[in-house]
Amino acid sequence: MIIGASLLAYDSSHLEMEPTPLRVVTMRQIADLLPNLISDDTLQNQKAAFVAHSMNKGTISPVQTLGQTPAGPMLGGKQSQVCVKTGYINEDEIFVTKVAGGGAEGYGNTGIVLVSSQRSLQPQYVLQDNAILTEIRTAAATALASRYFLPKKVTRIGLFGGGVQAFWQLRFLTLVTDCRDVVLKTRS
Repeated sequence: MIIGASLLAYDSSHLEMEPTPLRVVTMRQIADLLPNLISDDTLQNQKAAFVAHSMNKGTISPVQTLGQTPAGPMLGGKQSQVCVKTGYINEDEIFVTKVAGGGAEGYGNTGIVLVSSQRSLQPQYVLQDNAILTEIRTAAATALASRYFLPKKVTRIGLFGGGVQAFWQLRFLTLVTDCRDVVLKTRS
């Protein structure tokens, strides 16, 4: 079989382009900002994301899950899995890819967030957040829903589970209720 020389020529012009410098944001840098994230601004950003999604102004790719059926098991144990999620607001400047892992025996949650340009498609930031931004987003979504659906007077808050998610849920609920009486149900 003869392959034409033009098919064998490799266009390497893209290798000459200087990539956008990638900024890595460490967990320590993120941790310094965490107290500022428990705010009404965070709830309003969560609300804006829900509104954009409900109006089909956002794009969310199907979640890729590794380590759970039908994929083969991972070495971290029966419960270990890694999820890859990607999404963006249409016509915004960025898109985000999140890689989050959990369930590995003897380890906590882990993960990174990759923030890339929608124009150049080049990565701009890597947030080494160990999935804490996911926990905050979940707690903000709960607080936002609670703002709309809780009765005016709350006398007790009930939580199932005492892990890191409970920690963030209670902190965000302080934005929507004065109630501080909590009943916590855990496995132990």
